[in-house]
Amino acid sequence: MGPTIEFSSGLQLRNLLDDFLDFNIRGIKGIFNTSVHTEKVPVYDEHIKQIVKKDRLVIYTEGSNLRDIMRQKLKYKDEIDFSSITCDNQTLVMGFYGKSASQ
Repeated sequence: MGPTIEFSSGLQLRNLLDDFLDFNIRGIKGIFNTSVHTEKVPVYDEHIKQIVKKDRLVIYTEGSNLRDIMRQKLKYKDEIDFSSITCDNQTLVMGFYGKSASQ
């Protein structure tokens, strides 16, 4: 499985899909297929002072190309949580982030 990209709201994903998914992910060398899923994650809600489960939209990919995905950071910094991108290819992670990150 390739990198996972997280969104904080459905509206962000809808706006992004028109512009980003069809053109950039499918246009990035090494990304062969994508699928969008909704997952529940625990998040601390400041207003009610409790942890609540919130929906987040995640794009799963077949294949990976961290370098080209991270190049999208400036363009989509408000829509994509780049700190939550994951990759199960240890060699790729080691080359991109270093040996400590791949362990």
